[in-house]
Amino acid sequence: MQSTDKQEASKKDATKKLNDLLREEMSAYETYGKALESVKECSCTTQLETAMACHKKRSQVIAAKVKAMGAEPSETSGGWGTFTNSMEAEAGIFGEKAAIDMLEEGEDYGLKQYKELWKDSNSTVSKVIQDFLPKQQETHRVMKDLKAKLQAK
Repeated sequence: MQSTDKQEASKKDATKKLNDLLREEMSAYETYGKALESVKECSCTTQLETAMACHKKRSQVIAAKVKAMGAEPSETSGGWGTFTNSMEAEAGIFGEKAAIDMLEEGEDYGLKQYKELWKDSNSTVSKVIQDFLPKQQETHRVMKDLKAKLQAK
């Protein structure tokens, strides 16, 4: 009986962590959408659209994983999404450089979260992280490079 309790606790733990990650991915997707709306004349639209699609795909895969575990995936980005969307709206007022700066900060935060979860002992969580950490590193690198390029102008 104790083994079943441990398995259930492990499943609950994995579901919570994956739903937290899902909300972050949904927030990233929403934030890129807001950036694309607010920065009409962006020289880097293709990179923003590619990063947005990557975050959307990750959120879809994580949601499917949570559902496959018999749990309900988060449907909204929650408080973090509200915060990042308001920050992105403000960045839109100040232009492309501010928007890219905000996106790079968000990618930096996401990368830290992925790296922290990399150490997770839950095999379900660590498998998702192994699959997505390289993708998070790539979207972070792209935004970091764009930020440096725009600052050099």
